[in-house]
Amino acid sequence: MSASERLHESLAWNERLRQASTADTPGSALLPALQNWQRQRLHLSYADLLEQERYQPACAFFLDELYGGQDFSQRHADLARVEPIMSRMMPDHLLITVAEALEVQALSLELDLAISSQLAAQSESDPQRITQSRYAQAYRSSGTPQQREHQIELIMHVGQALDAVVHKFWVYRLLKLLRGPAVAAGFGELQTFLETGFGAFKQLNGADTFLDAIKTREGAAMEAIFAGEDQPFAQLAIA
Repeated sequence: MSASERLHESLAWNERLRQASTADTPGSALLPALQNWQRQRLHLSYADLLEQERYQPACAFFLDELYGGQDFSQRHADLARVEPIMSRMMPDHLLITVAEALEVQALSLELDLAISSQLAAQSESDPQRITQSRYAQAYRSSGTPQQREHQIELIMHVGQALDAVVHKFWVYRLLKLLRGPAVAAGFGELQTFLETGFGAFKQLNGADTFLDAIKTREGAAMEAIFAGEDQPFAQLAIA
């Protein structure tokens, strides 16, 4: 699959999941509560990095721009409109980085929808109240270790690609040149996304420590849950 085809497929995947997430089902009804709970968990899991100026932008980019449980439909619409131009003008390695970032969003949403469906199937008087135990049980029932490992691998690929490209002066020059036209053409959200990602990794000045923290912490949580642990985040001040 070419870089442009991969970008096209990742956009289509996100659109299918956006439609599924807005469908009238018990699982989609629980999705906002699940994503709010996960945002809280992620901010607690990475509180030490969020306290350090060097890591704050990269944490915000991954927690808010790539995952975050936010409505990315406008950004995806921007991408769909500008996709033919990007495919002609951007080098393949940058197209693949954007495609992989979209795949992180799509896979995360797909897994969230599966968890929220499992949460909805649990017998609870207050299904909107999510606890570590309920989350762990739904997590185990909704996916496989291979899917979760792939999610972590995609995050690593995106981070490594951004870390490699931020040292290229022409990327920043191109982004600055595109800012005005992008906003004028209605691609403001896409421009902000690209600038935020590149700026965050430029400030890191080397992403190894940051990416190792994600791989280690998320990998440990995944292994604990699939091993049957119902309090995988016991060290955090979270239910």
